[in-house]
Amino acid sequence: MTAEALWTLEEVTRTVVKMGEELNLDINPEDVDELLASHSEELTNEVLFELEQQRVGEKEEDATTVE
Repeated sequence: MTAEALWTLEEVTRTVVKMGEELNLDINPEDVDELLASHSEELTNEVLFELEQQRVGEKEEDATTVE
């Protein structure tokens, strides 16, 4: 991928906000920044355990729904 093909954070933020506005969503650049920042945070063992419990619960729920 060339340097010209890469988007800056500002370009991505503007694009996401514009798409949100087109969908009549109340979104602003700070919302996008907050979302992106939340995905760069390392998850704790407690959060990972909770996510695994949710996944197992959903799997069991799906199994009982199919039966």
